[in-house]
Amino acid sequence: MTSVVVVTYLSASTIEVCLASLLDHTPGEFEIIVVDNASSDGTLVITERMALRDERISVYRNTENLGYSRALNVGLKAAKGDVLVCLNPDTEVFVGWLSPILNAIALPDVGAVGPVSDVVGGQQCLSHYLDRSVGPYPDMVRWLKRHFAGETVETKLLIGFCMAFSRKVMERVGLMDEDLILGADDMDYSWRLRLAGYRLLVVKDSFVRHICGVSFGQLESTKKAQMVRESDLALKRKLVAHYGDISNLSSDYLFGCDIFEHVLREA
Repeated sequence: MTSVVVVTYLSASTIEVCLASLLDHTPGEFEIIVVDNASSDGTLVITERMALRDERISVYRNTENLGYSRALNVGLKAAKGDVLVCLNPDTEVFVGWLSPILNAIALPDVGAVGPVSDVVGGQQCLSHYLDRSVGPYPDMVRWLKRHFAGETVETKLLIGFCMAFSRKVMERVGLMDEDLILGADDMDYSWRLRLAGYRLLVVKDSFVRHICGVSFGQLESTKKAQMVRESDLALKRKLVAHYGDISNLSSDYLFGCDIFEHVLREA
């Protein structure tokens, strides 16, 4: 069984599309676990209404905003599946999104897998694989499957908008680091997986639409900056604890891109 864990916070504008697409396009036996971080908009009204209509959806209500990693861990602990998918609420899946991910997870030494998307950085960016002129999303999905069936590319970083791994991997590597309250969780987990000897794969024939930053954008700007800063510094402390001197350590070495370079270079 596959468990899809979605953490929501003021996600009323996107969560219905996200959940409806999962219900329509996820094959086989699956569950959807929604963990809400004390939303004050219509997020819970939408999710609980949909849960009443479909028993595959479960809703967990936090009485306060626990931060992303702590809320995600609530869902991961509740999950029953052998495969766990961490999915943001500002996403939409399409026909055939999951099967390539499941196939890749079953490959030797694979720790985690992610799809390609239209709004994402690194190796998962759609622009690496096709021209946006291919057409609307369903046409993109068909094009990717026609040209890249079964193809993967190894990466150092999987972006957390959609990251899948097996229960066995999670039991070995652990849950998300709850000190990373907003952001850096995907960098940390990618790093930990690779330290444990696992490969990270981008599945080129799986596409997930990502609007990006909807829940982030609902936070007051000063509060958001503070939470992101705390997460960045928590990850930096972990790197110092592991490597010691990080003066010669680069973001490219760690993550294959410059995503963390500004934090590493700070005094």
